[in-house]
Amino acid sequence: MATMQTELPLYPKISSIYNKILQLAIAIVLIVVLLNMLITRYNHQAQLISSQQQAFADDYINQAAQAMLVLLKQGKKAATNDYLAKLALPEFISGVTLYDQTGQTVGVGGKEQSIHELFGINTPEVAQYSDVAPLVVELRDEKLQGYLRFTISKQAWQQSLQQANTEHQEVMRYMLLVAGLIGFLLARGLSRFRSPTSLLKSKRH
Repeated sequence: MATMQTELPLYPKISSIYNKILQLAIAIVLIVVLLNMLITRYNHQAQLISSQQQAFADDYINQAAQAMLVLLKQGKKAATNDYLAKLALPEFISGVTLYDQTGQTVGVGGKEQSIHELFGINTPEVAQYSDVAPLVVELRDEKLQGYLRFTISKQAWQQSLQQANTEHQEVMRYMLLVAGLIGFLLARGLSRFRSPTSLLKSKRH
């Protein structure tokens, strides 16, 4: 009995050290698992944002082409010019140009820029092709009615993507902080539950 009485005071100290080591190990494992889940979620969300932006641009351009085709067939020049101006309102579109079947310009919305100006062909001005991306869509039903050219601003398009990603990163930071706190609390609660010292104390009571 005397031996047990001399050894008992050391037992809580040893178990306390094991308890802290176990708590730290569990917390590290939980945080690593949660961090991996958050990184995977972030990458998936970033790809989703990019694909949604691209789908929006594709739908916008396709719907614009269909509406313009209807206006051309109806011969409403004033309505066509108004619609061209509205098509150039989004920040990522710097200009919209309407061509007839022969490639002659018949209407412009937004900033008027020819292909020569954009790519610096036969002009003393500096080419702007590094910041823009021309996209030409055919206007066709039974026969060719014309062409619609969208001048896409790369900088504005990238800024919209960066803004969406930045907002998503802010949310992920808060989620990471919450995940770390939850992991710590879970590890602490689990280590206390498994601690021999706590079990010994509960038996004494």
